[in-house]
Parts: sequence; structure tokens; C-alpha cells
Amino acid sequence: MKFRLYYRGKLKSSQGKGNTIKYKQEIRRFFHPQLSRWWSIDPFLQDNYKKHKSLLLIQRDNFNYLTIVCKDFLTISELDILFLRPQQPGNVFGDIDNRIKTLIDCLRIPKISEVPKGDFPEQHEDPFFCLLEDDSLVSHFSVTTDNLLDSNDKSEVLVIITVTVNKTKSSFFNSDFI
Repeated sequence: MKFRLYYRGKLKSSQGKGNTIKYKQEIRRFFHPQLSRWWSIDPFLQDNYKKHKSLLLIQRDNFNYLTIVCKDFLTISELDILFLRPQQPGNVFGDIDNRIKTLIDCLRIPKISEVPKGDFPEQHEDPFFCLLEDDSLVSHFSVTTDNLLDSNDKSEVLVIITVTVNKTKSSFFNSDFI
């Protein structure tokens, strides 16, 4: 299975100051409708959700999370990241490795301590879609950086992520997975 996700906005280092829990949840909310759409058009995901909904939902605080890459599906992912920012390659604003860490953190279900206090899912966020159950299920990632030509805001990025999902072995959950 292969598809693309994108993110456009500010992408801070995970080392940054401020409320990183709330900030990461905002980025998860950016990815949620894209992943929700993927679940609605992919026959394998639709079928598994109908058959195994109660087993696939992961509850954390007030949220029911649903992921494509998870231990029950016996799936792993590869991420090919195109990271565009308003600087020429080699002229780095901020620290790329920690910004990528933030990005990957936002693709996974938050740990219990990472759900903002008092945060509830909005009407269209049950279930709340994330790509990864855990970031340990990323088997490979690569990052290509380049110049974002339509912005002068040094903190803005456009990230295009090509996601490849593979099964580690066949199981009841992923038997129809290609």
C-alpha cells in the first residue's frame, strides 16, 4: 500500500519551548482528515474496520484512535519525506533532525501523557485517525530537503510524505493486504 500525506505550516523542533503537547495534537489534526479519507476509499481498510472495529480502536483519554500501521495488522511503514522550506539547501533554519522527530511524533498515536488535558474529539474525530500506532513501526525513512519558493516565512514548511505500508508476515488481519 502506498499513498501520500502532506503538511503545510510551522514545524518546530521537539526541543522547542512552549506547549509541545498541544502543538503536536494540532499537527495530528492536520493529518486526521487525510487519513480519514484514505480509510474511506481503501477497500482493505474499510473491510478490516467493519470486521474488527472493536479490536482496532485504541483508546487514550477521550479519544478512540485508529491506525493503518499497527501491531495487530503486522504492518510496518517506510516514509520518504520531501521537506521544503524557504531557505536554500545547506542554509538550515532550525534543526532538521528534531523537526523530523516532531513530524514523526505527530504521525503516531500520542502516549497517555501526550494528550492535551481537557482535549476532546470534535464531531468528525471519532475515530481519530493516525498513521502509526507507535513510531517503532517505521522501518525506514529518508529526508530530502529543498527550497520552498512561495514563502518567506522561515518557520513555514511544506512536507510531502510518501508512505509505503508493508506487512511483516501474513495474519488474520492482513490476509487481503497487498
